[in-house]
Amino acid sequence: MVKSNVVQYMYWFYERFMYQAKLPMPISQLMVLLVLMNEDRQSLTQVCQKLNRSKQQIHHVIDWLDLRQLIVKESAMKDRRYVWISITPKGQSLVEQYAMSVQHDVDELRARLSS
Repeated sequence: MVKSNVVQYMYWFYERFMYQAKLPMPISQLMVLLVLMNEDRQSLTQVCQKLNRSKQQIHHVIDWLDLRQLIVKESAMKDRRYVWISITPKGQSLVEQYAMSVQHDVDELRARLSS
């Protein structure tokens, strides 16, 4: 499981060190997946709050991730305007691969700095 403070750290790390790295997708999409890794499902509002972004900014990201089967969107039974979002195994695998890649890069950077 990816801890919530890891989301903030990965975004900070990306901005400072990884901007030239080849990411599996745009950082905004990756950040949504990271947020979804922490819970079974979340509402669009919850995701937006955790990323400090508006629904308008995140909505197209959610659609893109859903189209590629990295997340699943479910409408609430009582109110179809309310949408639950959860990450798929395919999305989890992608995030875990990226997290391992970032950890490798951090380890390499640490090794270079300590020598």
